[in-house]
Amino acid sequence: MPQGEAADLEALKREYLSGSILEKKSGDIYYFGHRSFAEFLVAERLVSKVPGPSGQPIYSRLVRDGVLEFLRDAPDRQVFCAWPDTLSNAVGTIHLEYFSFLAEMLGGNAALRSALPTTSIWLPILELFGDGPIELGGDLEVHILAAMRTEHNLLFFLLLSLLQLQSTVKQIKPDAAIPAIGAILIDRLFSRAVYDDASRKASVDRDGDEARNLAQAAIAEVKSTGYDRVVRFRGKRLIQEKEERLRLAGTDIAVHEPLTPLNLNDDFTFSFGTLVGMLPKDLKEVVRSYFGASSNLGGVFTRQVRQTIRRPRRA
Repeated sequence: MPQGEAADLEALKREYLSGSILEKKSGDIYYFGHRSFAEFLVAERLVSKVPGPSGQPIYSRLVRDGVLEFLRDAPDRQVFCAWPDTLSNAVGTIHLEYFSFLAEMLGGNAALRSALPTTSIWLPILELFGDGPIELGGDLEVHILAAMRTEHNLLFFLLLSLLQLQSTVKQIKPDAAIPAIGAILIDRLFSRAVYDDASRKASVDRDGDEARNLAQAAIAEVKSTGYDRVVRFRGKRLIQEKEERLRLAGTDIAVHEPLTPLNLNDDFTFSFGTLVGMLPKDLKEVVRSYFGASSNLGGVFTRQVRQTIRRPRRA
């Protein structure tokens, strides 16, 4: 920078600060006199570079408040068309508001979905919102619960995170959410299981092993009381499984507003009849029959597939 009329370093600093966007605190600490200066510079930096997989969570966290408004005023919105390219491989937490911003910049929810590969983990989540606002509220929990019947385990856990946030916004109590989650876990397990009427046991292939483990972790037992049978549900175990799985996958979903996610009690009981009533018609009798002979899911096992080893022919 030019030295101007200053003869020494302190005078030079004063000249630089005079009429500039910077101000000085004690201890030679410089700061922006107004937050909008910093937000403008952040927005300028974001539009100058397309985010990579590790950059997506950073962009997601920063696109809010004043930064969001400056980005909306960008003279060329075409720069945002490349932003979704690495979204499916993002490493870290993506905020719901970031999806909303990208949809706005690309011309709508359908345009954003079209920009993602058909295998993207985010595609079925974006489909929950249709062409409406990508935000919590409304009857979103109905669509989330329906989507949670997926066989895709990572998607199930992301949807569970979203359901916790939605339940907080809608003030849905655990006694309303937990039976539905329990029914989904049983559905995901028995819809891919082979049930044997004679032994009253069930088995799954290797690809159903994670669904089996998850259901066994969350549903401790179905026990009889004096007048009914109740399901004992371990919500804390389910959340621990979710957090570990998402940690290993390196992804999660969140919102900018600090929310306390729905607390799933570690030991919650509800009517077995309520659970069965939420199951598809073709599974109701199977589940009744299974739990008529067993109080837990220990009778569901993973089938072992034997590999045939061919011996080399002798010459």
